[in-house]
Amino acid sequence: MDDFYVAAFKNNISAVTAIQTARAENLPVAVMPTPRSLTASCGLSLRFPATNAEEVSTLLRQRLPTEMYHIYRAERLPDGHFSYAELSI
Repeated sequence: MDDFYVAAFKNNISAVTAIQTARAENLPVAVMPTPRSLTASCGLSLRFPATNAEEVSTLLRQRLPTEMYHIYRAERLPDGHFSYAELSI
């Protein structure tokens, strides 16, 4: 899975709420440290495949105020690093 999405959260409560909710819905999510290039975060992020981006985005909108998180599309660069582009929610 080279391309994926990352949801970065403003605080730990929002991150834990999102993680628990996504797992309760059986969505394929993983907890990961927030990438260093995404600085406005509590340090915990949710990683999910592009195929589930709409489901996870909808779930986050239903459970959290939109100012509590940002969603980014991660794309692997030729050098092996990742580029992150913020999506409008």
